Amino acid sequence: MIVLLQLRVDDILIRGLKWSRLLDPGKKGMNTDVRRAIFCVIMSGEDYIDAFEKLLRLNLQGKQDREIMRVLVDCCLQEKVFNKYYSVLAMKLCSHDKNHKITLQYCIWDHYKGLESMQLLRSRNLSKFVSDMILFQPSLLQS
Repeated sequence: MIVLLQLRVDDILIRGLKWSRLLDPGKKGMNTDVRRAIFCVIMSGEDYIDAFEKLLRLNLQGKQDREIMRVLVDCCLQEKVFNKYYSVLAMKLCSHDKNHKITLQYCIWDHYKGLESMQLLRSRNLSKFVSDMILFQPSLLQS
């Protein structure tokens, strides 16, 4: 929660819910302060540029920046309707730093390995996310 305090986002409302409600420790996947901070930034961004700039200001140490793509893809897969916001933000991050591109490649690969047992909604969002990445920035998914 230290990162969240630095951003002064404790009392911000998103879609009518306070951070504390969104970040319920029981929610699957948001089990570290870093992941919660990244989630809050992604979900509170006014647009992809705002989210991108806030993510850069998190000053993540070492390999913590790898969590950005993992949280971003997880958020994308959990939407009821595919939201291009996630793919546009991912493209912006990948064009900014090659490490994000590599992390995204591994993240997509990890999700593809579990595709057979994945829920239909999640697999549909994953396919739309990847197709957006290939269609608009094909070089982002190449080594």
